[in-house]
Amino acid sequence: MSAPSTTAAGHLVCRTGDLPVGARLIVDIEGVSVGVFNVHGELYAYVNSCPHRMAPVCAGGVSGTNAPSGVDEYDYTMEDRVLRCPWHGWEFDLTTGKSLFNRQRGRLGRCTVRVEGDEVLVTLPGRGSRPGVSA
Repeated sequence: MSAPSTTAAGHLVCRTGDLPVGARLIVDIEGVSVGVFNVHGELYAYVNSCPHRMAPVCAGGVSGTNAPSGVDEYDYTMEDRVLRCPWHGWEFDLTTGKSLFNRQRGRLGRCTVRVEGDEVLVTLPGRGSRPGVSA
C-alpha cells in the first residue's frame, strides 16, 4: 500500500482485509515508522523503535514466551502475543506494549488504532488525528 492517507479520524493505513490474524504491516506516518499488528483479531500499533537501543522492533519475531517455572519445567505462554526485538531479544507484550523484562521502564510507544467500516486508522502517540494537532 502507498503512504497512509490522512482523514479527520487518523491516518488510513490499510483495509481490515489487508491485515488478517497474525499479520503485521509497517508503515510511515508523518516520517515515523509504525508497526500495526493483528493479534487474535484485535489491532495494535506501535512506533517502530525499541526503547533499549532504538532498533526497528516491529520487524522482530512474534511468538510466545516461557513464563517463570520450576527446574526442568517449561511454561510456554502468550502465544502470538510477544514481539521480540531483532537486535537484542527484548520481549514486549503486543497487547500492552510493556516489556516482559522491565514492566516499569520498558514500553513501546503505543499508537491509537480505530476501525471504521473496513478502514484501519492510526494516530501517532501524543498527537491529534490531524497532522500538527496536539492531543
